[in-house]
Amino acid sequence: MRPTGMSGPVFLSTSVPRTPVPVDGCAVCGALWQQYVDATDPRRAEFCRSRATDIAVEISRHPHPKRMTR
Repeated sequence: MRPTGMSGPVFLSTSVPRTPVPVDGCAVCGALWQQYVDATDPRRAEFCRSRATDIAVEISRHPHPKRMTR
C-alpha cells in the first residue's frame, strides 16, 4: 500500500497577467476591451478581478479570419 500524505512544496507564480491586446477595427474586441477596462478599474462599480481575467481570456481567444495573400 502506498503511504499518503502531503507532497512537496507548491510554488505559485507571482507574475501579473498580461494585458490583453484587442484587434484594431474588430467591434467584438472593442466591446470586450471596454468591459475589461471597467472590470480592472477599482473606482468603477463593475470592478471585478475575476471578471477581468475571464474577459482577458475571451479577448485572447476571439477568432479573426486570416488575411488572404495573393
